[in-house]
Amino acid sequence: MARVSRPVLFLLLFLGTAATAVKAQVCLLGKPCDPAYWRLCRSQSLLGGGPGAEVEGVGTDSRQRAPVLISAATVERDEQELYRLTGAVEFSRADQRLSTESLLYDARTQRFLGERPLLYRDRSLVAASARGEGSLAEERAVFEDIRYELVGTRGSGEAVRIRREPGERSILEQVTFSTCDLDDRRWEFSAREIELDHASGWGEGRDLSLRVGGVPILWAPYWRFPLDDRRRSGFLTPVLGSSSNNGIDLTVPYYLNLAPNYDATLALRLIGGRGGMFMGESRYLTRRERGEFELTLLPSDRDFGTRRWSWMVRHDGRYGEGWNLHARLARVSDRSYFEDFGDSVTRTATRLLYSRAALERRFGPLRAELSADAWQVTDPLFPAGAEPYARRPRIWVEGRQGLGGGLESFLAAELVSFRKDGALEGERADLLAGLAWNLERAFGFLRPELAYRHTVYRLDRRNLPKPERSLPIASLKAGLFFERDATLFGRRFLHTLEPKLHYLYVPFRAQDDLPIFDTAAPAFSAAQLFRTNRFVGADRQGDADQLAWMVDQRLIDGLGRERAVLSLGQIHYRKPPRVGLPSEPLPGPSRSPWVAELDLALDRRWRLVLSEQWDGERDRSEFTAARIEYRNPPAQEGRIGLVAALSYRFRRDFLEQYDLSLLLPFGEHWRGFARWNYSTRDRQTMEALLGVEYETCCTAWRFMARRYLRNVQGDFNNGIWLELELKGVGSLGRKAAPLLERAILGYGSRPWD
Repeated sequence: MARVSRPVLFLLLFLGTAATAVKAQVCLLGKPCDPAYWRLCRSQSLLGGGPGAEVEGVGTDSRQRAPVLISAATVERDEQELYRLTGAVEFSRADQRLSTESLLYDARTQRFLGERPLLYRDRSLVAASARGEGSLAEERAVFEDIRYELVGTRGSGEAVRIRREPGERSILEQVTFSTCDLDDRRWEFSAREIELDHASGWGEGRDLSLRVGGVPILWAPYWRFPLDDRRRSGFLTPVLGSSSNNGIDLTVPYYLNLAPNYDATLALRLIGGRGGMFMGESRYLTRRERGEFELTLLPSDRDFGTRRWSWMVRHDGRYGEGWNLHARLARVSDRSYFEDFGDSVTRTATRLLYSRAALERRFGPLRAELSADAWQVTDPLFPAGAEPYARRPRIWVEGRQGLGGGLESFLAAELVSFRKDGALEGERADLLAGLAWNLERAFGFLRPELAYRHTVYRLDRRNLPKPERSLPIASLKAGLFFERDATLFGRRFLHTLEPKLHYLYVPFRAQDDLPIFDTAAPAFSAAQLFRTNRFVGADRQGDADQLAWMVDQRLIDGLGRERAVLSLGQIHYRKPPRVGLPSEPLPGPSRSPWVAELDLALDRRWRLVLSEQWDGERDRSEFTAARIEYRNPPAQEGRIGLVAALSYRFRRDFLEQYDLSLLLPFGEHWRGFARWNYSTRDRQTMEALLGVEYETCCTAWRFMARRYLRNVQGDFNNGIWLELELKGVGSLGRKAAPLLERAILGYGSRPWD
């Protein structure tokens, strides 16, 4: 093989640069680099391999530093320095290959002519041309009758002619592009002419059209688009939807690339029953900070009769010497905003909107935080004055310090001011300090702990005394670990047994004179067995003379996966607890409800998850949660299997709901999906969803009908979603995938994992 001079590189650089541009467009706008995403596609023909096929002999050297090698069966040279290369002619450099059977090269004028078909290959592209000619000195070239395919992802097309111009410009005439199979073009872009400016990273198309199923659905006389991953301003894909609450709903977004480290998206949302809404989002990113700001404004809501708006700010910053600032601030115009504009049961059922900002720093083993928070009521039926107190400001300090020999000290201190219109206001100081000894071995652990807690208040009403509370807290936690080999259903497992104990002693102190600012009794759970306070918040410290126990058993397979976990526990009260909250019942006089949890997944198809709290003294269930899942792994790699899940959730005097979801493939291209959420307590459906999806190699059609509860008055919202996804490019219509991935178990997972 002979080495040649640098000018010959031009022939290789032309198609290589164009290939990178096309590949970047595809990878940015979809999921083309996931092989499962293209599971229904056949192999691309020029290489004979599908997505991810590699060019044989691809090098790893940089193209700029690598030499160009030329090989041919025969090399002839005449007196005018005209070279004729014939028989398996190949130009190669790093990963690039240019092959043909015959090529003429004039060394004096640096012109080349290939009258026979040429085949170009690199890591990202395969291209075949009927003929090509050009001048290396003038940096010009023309290739005719082009067919190209992308490697490592999907994408192929044709062009009648490609002209390479000086200044890294290429002009493609009568060009097409699609991610579909070559012989089954479900959709295809075509243009009379496309000009690519690789230096600026922009392309311009003229007389552009999109055909789906052979039917033209979009046309543009002019189209400007990016060639790589540099961000640029421009319109994004519109979103179209419909609902019984708002009617036709169309959103047209426009992206603004303002600077490398911040951008914005502006959108006009046309809501049929209400009017035009302006929407904006801005993001920023620096070496120390990142955040975003969102704003919506509906100047005049025809249905509501007034202006509607919302805003949200998120900020995270890291500053010198360990200072951090975090903010999550939000506000809406009225209590019905989420009910009218939320698109999910969770969003429309939002009763309180929380805002918080915090400045924190570490001082050795201590972490200090200065924060402020507030609440906004966003439920029309939420009673006035029932929202939580705002804490403005709140100072929090916590930390641990090792003292050697497993001994450590710990501290948690808080100073906070509580504010709420029309209610008792004041300040609270709370200090918890203590010592703990950690003794850990392979067979178990022992942790005795002794702490002292002091709390004092200053209330705004001068005629009230300054209440305070002081008491010690003693606890002892211990546990053992046992394990053995076990065989179940012919399979070998590691069986572990882990008993744990927690003794807690807190003397009784009368606390009825203490105000209640931010304290509540959380729902009883397994975590309560090992807490030193059954309340959340410092306004109440529960008295205790109790022993809690829990036993965990696990079956672990040979790969370290937990196939079965069973937990059982309870609290035994030596003295009945006496400290409580108004209108909240005290725990049972002698023992807590039984807590049992089971997570069982012995094979790839079935999984059972149970959680139960049984009150033995009243002989009734206080809480039940159960979920059974079935997944049918397909026989063929990359196919989709049936997924079904049935859930039941019950909490006494609060809720009782069933939730059923189903993902049912039928045939190679079709799958249906459904969800039904029903409340037996309210005797009504909370959400119902039914849809179907048709998927091919390069398209996905989704149709979905949805009905969900809008508010506590029992009003429902009915909507229809229709989406056409052009794989690797984008989608037309309202995107259904984010909603389906939340609502349907297994929807987001492509092949069985």
